Amino acid sequence: MPEAIQALEKTRRLNPRDARTALYLGLAKESLGQTTEALNSYQEAIRIGEATGKLDTDMLLTCSRLLLLLGDYEKCGGLVQRAVKLAPDSRAPHFESARLLLKKGDPAGAAKEGEIALQLRNGDVTDRQVHFLLIQAYQAVGREREASQHAAALRAIEERERK
Repeated sequence: MPEAIQALEKTRRLNPRDARTALYLGLAKESLGQTTEALNSYQEAIRIGEATGKLDTDMLLTCSRLLLLLGDYEKCGGLVQRAVKLAPDSRAPHFESARLLLKKGDPAGAAKEGEIALQLRNGDVTDRQVHFLLIQAYQAVGREREASQHAAALRAIEERERK
């Protein structure tokens, strides 16, 4: 991994206006537990993306996920909302919004965002992930029928995958 980081840092010096390089550098640093450096790289990727007109949801959501893990819900929420506005028909921003709302203690809001995510197909968030989140959200608000429906859907997915 150190060689990959060195290569990414060299690429970044050679082409400082490439937001993807900053994003990938952040991912490499995060994988090594260097959260401060990773966050700085993600924020740099967002700044470059804004400056070049190439901002995308990957940049916003990757940074928001780290902020969620670090407990900075306010900054995380700002990035998630920007991602929802940037790609309202994409599953990932709504899923991340649901995750944040669940962490913040708003399971009803999380269920609403999760249901929106479940209806969308764009992105790499799986049905399994959304159903699992919805089970948690509905259980937290005492809506056992809905939680059971999503648990059944999750079991059906697992059964199909076993075959």
